[in-house]
Amino acid sequence: MALVAATLDHVGALDGAKNAESEHRMASVQHDASGGIVFLAIDKKSLDAIGVWPWPRELHAQVVTALADLGATEILLDIDLSTASDSRSDTILVDALQKQGGVVMLPAFKQAGGVHAEEAAETTNLPLAMFRTHSWLVSVNVTPDADGRVRRYPFGQLIADEDVPSAASTLSGVFGTPSTSFEVNFGLRQDSVSRYSVVDLLEGRIPPEKIAGRSVVVGAHAIELGDRFSVPVHGILSGPMLHILAAETLAAGIAPVRLAAWPFLALIAVIAVGAALSPLGGRLRWLIGLYALLAAASEAGGHVLFARTALELPSAIMILALAVTSLVMMARELDLRWWLVRLATTQSTNMHRVLRRIITDSSDAIVVVDEKGTVIEMSRRARELFEIDGQERRLAETVPPEMAAQAQAAMVAFRNGDVEDPGPHELAFRRGEDTVRIEYTVTPSRLQRASRTQHALDDVVVGCVTARDVTLTRAQEARLDHMARFDELTGAMNRAEFLARLRSSLETGTGHAVFALNLHRFKTVNATLGRQVGDDLLRAFVKRIELTDPHLAEVARLGGDTFALFCAEADRLTAGLMGEGLITSLSQPYRLGGSSARTGIRLGIAIQADAGDTAERLLVQAELALDEARQTAGDGSRFFDAQSSERHARLRNLERALWSSIQNDEMFLVYQPQIRLAGMTVIGAEALVRWRHPEFGMVSPGEFIELAEGNGFIEELGRWVLERACRDALRWPAGTTVAVNVSPLQFQRSDVEHDVTQALEASGLDPQRLHVEITESMFVSGAPELIGTLERLRSLGPSLALDDFGSGFASFGYLSSLPLDKIKLDRMFMQDVAEGGANAAIVRSVRMLTAELGLTLICEGIETADERDVIRAIGVDQGQGYLFGKPMPQDDFVALFATDVTRDAS
Repeated sequence: MALVAATLDHVGALDGAKNAESEHRMASVQHDASGGIVFLAIDKKSLDAIGVWPWPRELHAQVVTALADLGATEILLDIDLSTASDSRSDTILVDALQKQGGVVMLPAFKQAGGVHAEEAAETTNLPLAMFRTHSWLVSVNVTPDADGRVRRYPFGQLIADEDVPSAASTLSGVFGTPSTSFEVNFGLRQDSVSRYSVVDLLEGRIPPEKIAGRSVVVGAHAIELGDRFSVPVHGILSGPMLHILAAETLAAGIAPVRLAAWPFLALIAVIAVGAALSPLGGRLRWLIGLYALLAAASEAGGHVLFARTALELPSAIMILALAVTSLVMMARELDLRWWLVRLATTQSTNMHRVLRRIITDSSDAIVVVDEKGTVIEMSRRARELFEIDGQERRLAETVPPEMAAQAQAAMVAFRNGDVEDPGPHELAFRRGEDTVRIEYTVTPSRLQRASRTQHALDDVVVGCVTARDVTLTRAQEARLDHMARFDELTGAMNRAEFLARLRSSLETGTGHAVFALNLHRFKTVNATLGRQVGDDLLRAFVKRIELTDPHLAEVARLGGDTFALFCAEADRLTAGLMGEGLITSLSQPYRLGGSSARTGIRLGIAIQADAGDTAERLLVQAELALDEARQTAGDGSRFFDAQSSERHARLRNLERALWSSIQNDEMFLVYQPQIRLAGMTVIGAEALVRWRHPEFGMVSPGEFIELAEGNGFIEELGRWVLERACRDALRWPAGTTVAVNVSPLQFQRSDVEHDVTQALEASGLDPQRLHVEITESMFVSGAPELIGTLERLRSLGPSLALDDFGSGFASFGYLSSLPLDKIKLDRMFMQDVAEGGANAAIVRSVRMLTAELGLTLICEGIETADERDVIRAIGVDQGQGYLFGKPMPQDDFVALFATDVTRDAS
């Protein structure tokens, strides 16, 4: 009997009993979590507060930053970041990850490629490379047992040819061989783990001491987000909580370990043989009592052992061996044949009762019928589904004709030994005013019955027809399929559906034109008239496109306010005419309820060059042409051309190279002298950044500054310029100043006060020798917090100068309220100033204004002696321009102090 139990255990027949025993022990022996790991839940409250899912990446960046500020030692962001969002959101998250310096862990996992067999190859989901650069990868895959429950957790996993430790191992600091796993102790109480909502964090309701010094797991808790697992003891558990309980199991050293069964079975065998050979061995009651005592002792001992050491005694297998041994001994005392007959009769009766109850109460419609078409059994749900009120006994009178014929054919085929497809089959039938769609299967079976001939058996064939109402399911599937291929707001196709239809059209012919459209000034409509009007405008825009030209395919929404269409059999001339028609039609005003809106149209057009052009390539070309069209004022269209593609490729290469330009010593500063006009002496210089790229040579500042502002590099570049300029100025004569431009985006995205303080402290430069130059565009909003920032920056010691005054949003009205020291008049006012024209009058007026306000005035762009003389006669204090020197390297500027500047300038 011990060998029987061991064999059953070896083939897995006792897994259910062992799992039940283990779950009972874990439920009985409860543990509290250590408190070292906090669960920050994306729960229903957080989803309702934010109002959109997936959340923008900048929101994840806020969560990471807030947790780091509260002192979290590790952050597991259990969110799939394997696909790109909009570039701005992605950049903000990258900046947040970089700022935290490797505190954040991101999930990597494997999953099936698709639901179909041909798509089932396993794929790997990794965070995008820009996120992996500043974070740690952890694997989050878990594998359920055959019953669907998760009991074991891996130490790690091989992902993309790299051993990636699991989230639990990384959080606990306990590592093992990646190919192995451990059993999670679900005796850990969920309510002992500290849990907070993301919205509590964002609104500052979490005390810092609850986060400081702890690891934090950020992940899904809301039911609608999925990521839930069936586990012992707790039932359903969210993915993040599973990671936490697994980590707590490793940290506390309480991972259950199952002991091998064979030593204990051998011991039971020895005891059983000894008891049978003893003087009391013939007394059945004594032996069964002994075995019962051993069974109770094994269970009690297993509970105590598990509570103290987390070792699992195989009590279930031991009890089985004892029970089987007892049954064998009892069978020896009884008439086995009578027992078996009685057992078979009882079993048959019970089985019949159970089956009838199952059929009657089943949620599926079940009808059992014989070969003659007579109904044997019918469930309550079948009567409801097919609206059966009486006691119909014929299948053809009970279910739709197609179903009855299918059942009859299946039983005939089964009787003849043929294989008949059991289904599922699907059909629709009318029920009153409604159409009902059902899915059903037909399962024939062979039953034996006693024949009239003694000791002979006969057989009959019956069919079990099982059906369920899938009307709502099919409707939901159709809706989900539509949502997967079409935009929910406008009804337009999404990108994937558009590419699929364009790809199909390309297979049937050539001469395709692809159009990419953008609503110019749509954001203004959204901001001024409200999001609801903006949504109405998008819907009206799509409807107008569909009515513009019947030769155009259906419209697709690529995202935001960008759309796409295509036309087959269109050459360049035809496509151009279509584009003009689109612009004319779509730029007309829209009546939206009580509001009226008008937007401009930008259009990019790509023409199929040859049969080898793919749908993806044509759409990308149209979008590149749209980017070119966006650079023009007003409405307009552009055709894609190769040179444009090369320009975009160059810009992309430059954007990638920006991030390593400082480390590679490609960035350097030049200095343009600033002169006191009264004595023609050098008083300082403006620091200007230059980039010498190893492949493209000198890159225009206007080009790379715009790229830096777009991808977020402007913050790092601005800090580097500040610090380098301050260090270089230490080599200049005492009192000489250095002017550094600060981009408006630096004020928005970084702490400029901190950057200036760091630069001054690192270099040791006197703060009064630093001039911070800002542009007029910063003051358009007149935000009080911006003025406060400037006042605090000025209090550090540097002077503040308003650069390029008069070139943009200049307003004399707000100058008196700004904490400024200097006004730099834009170079455009130097044109024709020597002839005494209108520009001379403007310079004179600005000079009078700055004198009244107590500000220093410096004129930029002085290139001739006549311009210098006129400006000096007006009374301008300082000047800057090619007359006094072009931007020059540091060594050349230092050498300038050894020359006679007055003579050179004159």
